[in-house]
Formats: sequence, C-alpha cells, structure tokens
Amino acid sequence: MRAPDPEHARTVDELIGELRSLKVWAGGPSITTVTQRIHAARHAAGIPESEWPARATVGDCFRLGRRRPSPDLILAVVRALAGDDPPVLLRWRQALALVLGERGAAGCVGAWDRLPADAAAFIGRARLVQRVTDRCRTSAGAVLTGMAGVGKTALAVHVGHRVLAADGDRKTLFADLRGFDPEGPPADPYAVLESFLRLLGVPGAAIPKTVEGRTALYRRRVAETRALVVLDNVLDDRQAEPLLPRAPSCPVLLTSRTALRRLPGMRGVSVPVFTPAESLTLLRRTAGADRVDADPATAARIAALLGRLPLALSIIGRHLRDHPDWPLADYPAPLAELAMEGGVRAAIALSDRGLDAGLRRLLRLLAQPPGRDIDAAAAAALAGQDPDGTRDRLETLATAHLLTRPAPGRYGLHDLVRAYAAERARLDEPGSRAHDAVTRLLDHYRHRVAVAMDLVYPYEKDRRPAVAGSPGPGPVTAEAARDWLDAEEANVVAAAARPGRPRHTADIAMLLWRHLHVMGRTTVAVTLHERALEAVAELGDRAGEVHALNHLGGARWKQGRIEEAQRLFARALGLARETGDRVNEGRALNNLGIVHERQRRTREALACYEQAMAIAREVGDRAGRSRAGCNIGNACAALGRYAEALGQFRGALAIAREIGDRANEAYLLNNIGNVLRRQDHRAEALDHFRRALAIGQELGDREYTGHALTNIGAVHQQLGRPGEAEDCHRRALGIARDVGSRTTEGFVLTNLGTLDRQRGRLADALGHHREALAIAREIGDRYVEIEALNNLGSALTQAGAPGEAIDAHRRAMSLAAEGGERYEQARALAGLGAAHEARDEPGEARGHRRRASALFGELGVPEPAT
Repeated sequence: MRAPDPEHARTVDELIGELRSLKVWAGGPSITTVTQRIHAARHAAGIPESEWPARATVGDCFRLGRRRPSPDLILAVVRALAGDDPPVLLRWRQALALVLGERGAAGCVGAWDRLPADAAAFIGRARLVQRVTDRCRTSAGAVLTGMAGVGKTALAVHVGHRVLAADGDRKTLFADLRGFDPEGPPADPYAVLESFLRLLGVPGAAIPKTVEGRTALYRRRVAETRALVVLDNVLDDRQAEPLLPRAPSCPVLLTSRTALRRLPGMRGVSVPVFTPAESLTLLRRTAGADRVDADPATAARIAALLGRLPLALSIIGRHLRDHPDWPLADYPAPLAELAMEGGVRAAIALSDRGLDAGLRRLLRLLAQPPGRDIDAAAAAALAGQDPDGTRDRLETLATAHLLTRPAPGRYGLHDLVRAYAAERARLDEPGSRAHDAVTRLLDHYRHRVAVAMDLVYPYEKDRRPAVAGSPGPGPVTAEAARDWLDAEEANVVAAAARPGRPRHTADIAMLLWRHLHVMGRTTVAVTLHERALEAVAELGDRAGEVHALNHLGGARWKQGRIEEAQRLFARALGLARETGDRVNEGRALNNLGIVHERQRRTREALACYEQAMAIAREVGDRAGRSRAGCNIGNACAALGRYAEALGQFRGALAIAREIGDRANEAYLLNNIGNVLRRQDHRAEALDHFRRALAIGQELGDREYTGHALTNIGAVHQQLGRPGEAEDCHRRALGIARDVGSRTTEGFVLTNLGTLDRQRGRLADALGHHREALAIAREIGDRYVEIEALNNLGSALTQAGAPGEAIDAHRRAMSLAAEGGERYEQARALAGLGAAHEARDEPGEARGHRRRASALFGELGVPEPAT
C-alpha cells in the first residue's frame, strides 16, 4: 500500500491531517517511538544531543491549529514514519513549500521561446558536443549532469544552437527551473507549463487548471512544432517529468547537478572538468594570452590546483586580467580563497543547502583526511556510522556531484569542494568532533593494515605490533589484501604522516614497512619513517626508535644514500644493544653488513652477517636466519667461495619456502642464478632468474623484477641473443628509474654498455659505462663502481684508447683487492692484458693474462670474454 500523498494539501491543517494519515499507514507508532527514531537518526548523523527534539515537540507536529510548523522537524517525522524513501520525502518537501507560502515564488518562472546567446568562442569538448548533438538528432535528448561550475548550461546552449542551425524550422522552449537557486524555491512545473503553453499560442482562458491537464495539452501542442526543449538547472525527476514533450520529433536537453534516472527515454551524460589544454585556453581568453604565455608552466599549475573547473578558471582568469601587477607565481598560495570569494563558494553552497543534516556533516568530515579518495568502510569509520548506510550516503553525495567516483567503490572530492567542505567544517563542526573522526579513521587504517600485512607477509607476523580491537572485517585473502594495500597505501601514509597522533604514526609505519620496502615505494617510505622517528621520540618509545631507525635506513639505502643509511643502522644497532632487543640487533647487523658489502668491505660484511645469524638462531627467528643466510652467501660469492655461497643460498631458500617468505625466495633464486652464470651454467642460471622474475611480478616487487630482468638480459647476451637482451635491460632500466633504485640503475646501465660493445656501438657503450660509474661514485656503491670500471676499460680498449683502459682496470683492481673481490680482480687482470696487448706491450700483456688465468682457475670459473 502506497504512503499517503500530501500533494493536495493547501493549508497547514490539511498538511497535518496528511501527516496523521501517514502515522496510521506506518502502523500507528507512539509519539515516544517516533521521537526515539528521530533521536537515533540524529545520533547516526552526528548531530549533538542538544539539537534533538523533545517528545512534546514531536507530539506538537500532529496537533491541528498550528500556525507554522518547523519544515525540518516535519520532514524528520516523515522520515521516522516512512523511512528514507526519496520520492516520499520529495513529495512532502514540495507540499511544505506550497503550504508555507513558497509556492508564490515558485510560480515566478523565466521561460522563453529562444535560447540564451551562445558563447562567442566555445572552448573545446568537441567529442562531447558531437555526442550530445547526435542524441538530440536521433533520440529523446540528454540529461547533462555535473558538479557546480562545470559548464553544463554553456554546453546545453551551445548544443542547442547547433541543433537549431541544422534545422531552422524548429521552435524553441527554454526555462530555468531554478533547482539550485539561492534567492528562492525551485520553479513549479505547474507555472512552467502555463508559460510554455502561452509561448505555444494557447490563450490564457484555454489553459487547464490542473497539472495533469496542462501536461496533456502541452504534449499535444509541442508535438506539432518539433520544438527543441531546454530545461536548465533541474532539481529532480519530479520537477522535470511533466515538462518532457514525449514526442520523437522534440528533443530535450536538461541540465542538473543530480543524476536524473527516472525520466523515460532520457540518458544521462556526465560533463567532466576541462582538459589541461582546454583549461589553458580558457585562462588565455579571460586573462589575456600574454599573461598566460609568459609563464605557461605556472598557468598549468594554477589550472591543476583549480581542478580544471571552468567556473573557477573564469574567476581566476578575470582576476589575472584585472590585476596585471600580480605575478603569476604569486597565485598558487591564495588560489582556493580567490576562487571561493569569486563565486565558487556560492555555487557549491547551493548544492550543499539541499542536503539533510547527516549528509552535510559527512561531506564536511570527508574533507578532514588528506587522502585523495576513500572507500565506504573508511568513510564509515570517519563518520562513526555503519558501512552500508554510509555507502548509501556517499552515493547520494555522488549523485549530487559533490563527490566523484574515481574508481568502483571509491569516492573523492574535487579540490574546490574539499576546500569548501573544510571551510564549512571549521564553522559547523566542533574541533574535538573532527579530531575524533580522524582518530577513528586512523584506528580503522591501523587495523586493516595489520590484517592485510598478516595475509601478504605472514612470515613476519610476530615482528609486527599487535593491534587491539576490530573496527570491522578486513580482507580475507592474500590477493584481496594486496589489492587493498595498493588502493589505500597513499591514503594510509598521508593520514599516518600527519602530526598529532604519534602512536598511530609509529604503529602504521612499523606495520607497513615491509610492503613499502618490497614494492619499491622508497620516497613514500622515507616520508613515513621520518615521521615515525619523530613520533617515537615524542612517545619516549625506545624500542619503536630501533624499528624506525632500521626502516628509515633501509629506505635511504634504496635511494642510494649509503652513508646516511650506515649512520642510521649504526644508531639502531647501538640502541638495540642498549635496550636488549636481540631481534632488532640482528636486523641492524644484517643491514650494516649490506652497507659494508656495497662498499666492498666484504670481510666486515661477513662478520656482521655471521653475528646476525647467531642471534637469529638464538632467538628462534627463522625469517632472520633465512635473510642472514642469503647475505652470508652473497659475501662468500664476492670472496670467490662459490660452493659455500650456494650452500648458504640453498639452505636459506628452504627456510624461506617453509615460512612463506616469497620476497626472500625471489632474492635467493636471483643470487643462485648469479653464481651459476659465473660458473657458465647458463641454462640453470636462466631458469633461476625466470623463477625470481615470476615471484617478483607476483608480489609486485618492482625493484627485484628489474634485477631479474637485467640478469636474464645478461644471459641472453652470453647466448648471443642481443635483441632479447636489450629488451630485458631497457625494461629493467625503466623500472629502476621509476622506483628510484640508483644501485639497480647503475647495474643495468653497465650491462647495457657491455651489450653495446658486443654489437660494435662503442660510443653508446662508453656513455652507458660512464653513466653507471658516475651513479656508483655518487651513491658510494663500490660494487657497481668496480664492475663499471672493468666494463669501461674493456670498451676503451676496443675503442682504441688502451691507456685510459689501463687506468680503469687498475682502479678496479685496487678496489676489488681492497674488498677481497677475487672475480673482479681476475677480470681486471684480464682487461689489463688486453689493453697492454693493444699497446703492443706483449710482455706486460702475457704477465697479466697468466695471473688472470690462474685466479680464474682457483675460483673454478671460466674466463669471460673481455
């Protein structure tokens, strides 16, 4: 049974009579029950208890003889009786407007038999214009929807002029329905129909007295004219439906800030913001081409900061034109305030005004966190509401074009809507309430990160902080957890890095570090771990400080800032020993060993790794044992102890597989492949590299994907497949530069140089080797420096510069001897032999080659081509 309709109420008593009928229809709940429902709704919307109506006040809503009831309270009663049914609420809202005296203003309608003037030079949107024009020619027309200021009316008018230009016999009907007008209520369809009928030639005496009669006559008459009907600024479906011609020959263009989904035959067309090029065109036209062309980069930044919203661009363009003494570079700081003052605030406020209290509060809270978008679960935590109800409210805000939908299930704020909502939040929300909302959001993020990390990286579960409470279910599979981390990483880090909640910052940094490390999110990791280091100092958390130092050191290491990483690891080691934290002592030792190894202090590195292994065994840290074994193997390989290295790698690999440490499994497969390649077991090496690549891609570990790719490329070089080798190296180089791994970039460049030399492209080879050498010296990576020097020396010999080659090989020889790197010593000796032979110095050449052959023999590996 349909709810009673208040449409025919014309007095307050008639409206109250309809409200009583609605109460009967709803099952006759008591006034107490109705009051409790209203209180529950206001509590869910975050409205303070001081603003909840008393039972007697609610009861007065049903009393006859009242002069002017509160519209908001009447609607709250309707909602308590009929639920959040949009059509029912809309009918009551319109009935209230009529009964309380707003219908007179609603009957003042602007309707014309012509379109407003078209823009002198309409900007861009060629495809969208053609799409809407085609819909007007082939179907009922289109509903243009979009946020305030996006240019819906300008687009509708422009398309309308195109349609009329193609068919001059059409009549035109245009009306501004004032759906979001600050000066008065929306236009009454009853009055619009009267205006349209008069424009169609119907005498006033012949115009019917009912909406139904007027609609029927309008549709008969307009069908005879093939008119183009343009309805601008539509509030909702109910307002527009009587005004649709429903005639195949009469296209309709509607504009609205809300999605109109219940109009028969009408299709919605979303109007986006401008493209970067269109934005600059608008700025040039409003501000003057000289102003914009003098500093196009800053102009483009201004457009981006305004979210490329046409209204905002026009406002700032006019300000630029009117203030020629303002340099363009001074605009970014006050930009949002200038746009707001110029008219954006008023435009957005019209959409905001039509929201109920709960939606307005949610919009303001969504402006509090720094992330670019949010899902329903996070928004529910922010608002302190249930996810299902919050999802419905988010959809309502998106339908009103106050939120965007950047991806399925995700919601965002245009930058200027965010500025408006943040401004209103400072005025409408107590500071403590906004603080509590962000705290709930961080609780939610901390819990979800903990759940996701346990699924994706289960082998380190006992090394992460325990998170109390359960603000809701999280992902349940490793794949879903990885997807969640990818989607939310930026939001979580941005929220956690803000000052004011040090416990959340420290916990989230400790929880998330492995993911950031594996995924190569180095810049993000530095930002978060620097804040975490400040947070643990603020908390006086010395155990947390050890974690933060280790994690920040790892991020700095990945950036190639090796000396800074070394200082951080040394601090972590000292503090771990001081506090008796044996697990983190082992981690710091492993990390320091890696630094020593890259600096080619291999024996010092090995000592660190062996201490780390002893601690891992002592405390039962299997993940630590696996990683220490991996590192010991690397040091043994550098010292030419290949059998021992393979033994360490394979033992560590078995542990990694047992505990599910897929990242370390990939590292170990890669390292085993490197030893096998030196031993000239090419097929086995290629198999290991490919398995490492598959795991790296599975995990999304881009840095190790790059490592595996360049190693695969090196094997292809050995096998005489230069095209496949170059493809692998180029892909690896792109990844290394993308994730900011300078060490990997240096490796790949010197591998590319070797390939260039094999293909006779000596200029390219020298360039790549020198670039690799510069990177190695910049970051202090002796490992890359030695290899680049030897490769450069070979290229110089081939290029006819044996003197320079000798210098390069001697420097490589010195560094390799200093670090005990016997394989690169042998390569340097072989390179010196080739360079002296090129200088026609056979005695020196033979001497170096004999020493090289002897050293390769001791290592049990074949001599590579120089």
